[in-house]
Amino acid sequence: MMSSSSSTPANTPDPQWQESFGQSFKQFQQSKQKNKPPPSPPLLPIGDKQGWHHICYSTEPVSVPLASVACMSQRIILRLLMYFKEWLTEMTEREGLWLFTLLVYLDPVITSGNLSLLRDLSRRCIALRSDQQEEDPSVPRLNVIITLIAKGFGQADLI
Repeated sequence: MMSSSSSTPANTPDPQWQESFGQSFKQFQQSKQKNKPPPSPPLLPIGDKQGWHHICYSTEPVSVPLASVACMSQRIILRLLMYFKEWLTEMTEREGLWLFTLLVYLDPVITSGNLSLLRDLSRRCIALRSDQQEEDPSVPRLNVIITLIAKGFGQADLI
């Protein structure tokens, strides 16, 4: 999966993998978006940053809160992505699952302001990746999120 080109930044996946993964993500996202239930009331108020942090980072099984993402409004999904951009200091498996799921249910047609949020999140992941050794388990998770934003939301200049 890693690129061996000397002009490619360290820990960057192979462009063919990025393209293939991006296409697979778009198909998966379209399928999930097509079968998405209507929005339901959020687990917490949108502005309860500490409460959301507890839900996203608690040691409880992640499957129940993640299942609720399908029913979240775009406003809440975007707010959680903004929170993760602030919270992200590494890329744990739990963070990777949350970010992947939020990106699956984020409408691919978004405003330029919201694209800016995704670009900032991707830049945050790129910065974290640049500080890691290739064998660090966070590198593949970071590459997944970076690739999803680049290929799934038309921000290929980030990779």
